[in-house]
Amino acid sequence: MHIVFVVDMYDVQKNGTTMTARRMAEALARRGHEVRVIYAASSDQDCIRPQAGDPVRLFSVRQLKVPVLYQFMKAQHVTMGRPDEAVIRQALSGADVVHLFLPFPLEKQALRVAKELKIPVTAAFHLQPENVSYNIGLGRSKSFNRAIYNYFNRYLYQYVSRVHCPSEFIARQLVAHQYKARLYVVSNGVPDQFKPAILPHPEPEAGAEIPVIMVGRLSPEKNQALLLKAVLKSRFAKQIRVTLAGQGPDEAKLRRLGSRLPLAPEIGYYTQLELLQKLQTSILYIHTASAEIEAIACLEAVACGLVPLISNSDQSATPQFALDERSLFMPDSVDDLAQKLDYWLEHPGERQRMEQQYAKSAQAYRLDKVTAKLEQMLTEAVEYQHEPEAAGYL
Repeated sequence: MHIVFVVDMYDVQKNGTTMTARRMAEALARRGHEVRVIYAASSDQDCIRPQAGDPVRLFSVRQLKVPVLYQFMKAQHVTMGRPDEAVIRQALSGADVVHLFLPFPLEKQALRVAKELKIPVTAAFHLQPENVSYNIGLGRSKSFNRAIYNYFNRYLYQYVSRVHCPSEFIARQLVAHQYKARLYVVSNGVPDQFKPAILPHPEPEAGAEIPVIMVGRLSPEKNQALLLKAVLKSRFAKQIRVTLAGQGPDEAKLRRLGSRLPLAPEIGYYTQLELLQKLQTSILYIHTASAEIEAIACLEAVACGLVPLISNSDQSATPQFALDERSLFMPDSVDDLAQKLDYWLEHPGERQRMEQQYAKSAQAYRLDKVTAKLEQMLTEAVEYQHEPEAAGYL
């Protein structure tokens, strides 16, 4: 098939949706499809530059810089593309199917052109309303989040036949908010390089430093402050070294809070290779986020054989990765997280046994397996484009 992805961010390295798009595009290309990507070219010095021989054809547009909104999105490391009909028409020439990633103007214009050209269109749901609401102090407002769900539906999703949902959780949310498209639950997947180290990391000696890690944008909905507060209450506080891998608007606040810990946390951006090394040498993975559509970062940690500690939030899909209650803690509870941290650090034998179980559990999410499922959705969109489809999800 000739597949066109429309995703505002593709050449940056600090965004989960971007990494998902790149991995899926390259995986589909390896399966023999011609994949084209329409995206907004980044001005970042460390962006990923197109290379000769790349398996994916790239079509760039300029960034859309809406006053006020641009500064807010820049702090979140999010970019919008400026709709350019000429570029869109060039990319869509001869296409079999168009797949949209976000409910933004670039995708909306691509939708209009695809409809005019009678090309079937699918979409993915990667932007959780809580990603917006938590950053303006309204994360707990059900009415505000419901309004965003409804806006996204009216703006984009009501016009597509099929929607990729990275988790059962978000599929249920779309059904609850009366989305009518056929929903396909397909994980964003984890690449093969995320796996346990060849040589198991040695157990820390008595009194030695204990490395723990969380990965994610440094923003209110990720709630990293909870981890730092829990470490202060842990019986191992003097030994725990926290790594917060990511960037975002909460960085200064987290550094101030982290300065109270006996061991200063390591906070900042890591390349994929650096992150892999960090994961493979850490003792525990903690995920404090209050809202998540999937949390590919947690899945990558699990694939590396780390036992996770996950916030059991009703706004998050991440609890799906927990194999038992010992890997879940009550949302926003510093005390419960501290107690669970202490449990796993006090029971190294049980932790090592569960590390093997967690690494095994990640095999169902390997990129080659989930790509086949996404390929099925795109194929069905082409094959059944002239037939009415019942709503529901697979």
